[in-house]
Amino acid sequence: FTSIIMKLVFLFSLLVSVTNATPLKPDIYHHVLDEDGKSGPCRGSTASDKVDSKSKGGKTQEECEVECDSLANCVAYSYAEGSEGGFCIIYGAGQDGSCANYDAEIEDRCGSCSADGKMTKSTCGLCNIPEGTPIYEGSSSYADNEGLCKLQSGSWTEGSWTEGDWTEPADGWTGDSHLTTHVDFVTSVDGYDCYDKDRSDHLPKCNGTTDADSSCQTRFAEEIEESESDR
Repeated sequence: FTSIIMKLVFLFSLLVSVTNATPLKPDIYHHVLDEDGKSGPCRGSTASDKVDSKSKGGKTQEECEVECDSLANCVAYSYAEGSEGGFCIIYGAGQDGSCANYDAEIEDRCGSCSADGKMTKSTCGLCNIPEGTPIYEGSSSYADNEGLCKLQSGSWTEGSWTEGDWTEPADGWTGDSHLTTHVDFVTSVDGYDCYDKDRSDHLPKCNGTTDADSSCQTRFAEEIEESESDR
């Protein structure tokens, strides 16, 4: 009987630890949980899809949330009270820093490569694959870099990368560059919680114009019908 009580107490404490975190402004921020009811650092479409961000320790949750409030491009924040004296991560486009002399949204693209068509430092180079080599299964999901080249039994020639001037975020924040700029997921990590501010940024959007008596949804449906009738 005692062991049953102990198990119930443990399960209750686990449940509380999973669900008791809340944003300070619940009308603005949504506590993001995975299918097991756990939170963690914010992610994009999957648990491994990291989001463009900046981070800093020594922050209270209030300071973290206020920082997100003050930034037009902040889509979410993560907070870990027990890490680095209060660890705050701010997510959104441009949070990682900026490139002064190239039109680059992430640090890996702040520069230019001598190889045509290569836009990032990590893929700067050319791969010579022997004729007749079978296409590597799943190659489309890999970055076109030296690692993929070796998987395809190719010979990699390193390109020349010209560094741009990348500026880290101000006021002691540390940038973390990623192409993803929306939040819709978490990767489960004890002590971390994700709070999403823009809950629709991962959804399809309608760009363009419509007639005064029409709507984006109507226009989309009409274009779908037209494309199907042309087949």
